[in-house]
Amino acid sequence: MAASHGNLAHLLPPHYKHTITHWLEEDTPSFDYGGFVVGEAPATARLLGKSPGMLAGVPFVDEVFKQLDCTYAPLLYPAPILYPNPLQPASANPSMPTA
Repeated sequence: MAASHGNLAHLLPPHYKHTITHWLEEDTPSFDYGGFVVGEAPATARLLGKSPGMLAGVPFVDEVFKQLDCTYAPLLYPAPILYPNPLQPASANPSMPTA
């Protein structure tokens, strides 16, 4: 696996952080309706998966969170291959359809 040879973020072009800054400037209007509604209180979110897959885009997420002065705790990083939790059936989560 390529990740075992080093940090994959080093393969990105040096300007990717500036590109993220530009994306955030484009996506943040002069009056942030979403920010007004959500407020400034700390919140918790979870990224869930229902099938095996590969975690991609970690360097981008790292930089977005850094620029927005947010924090997150990746529970599985740096393992890029993700597997659903076999101990929690899909039916335990009402938002996840059962097969």
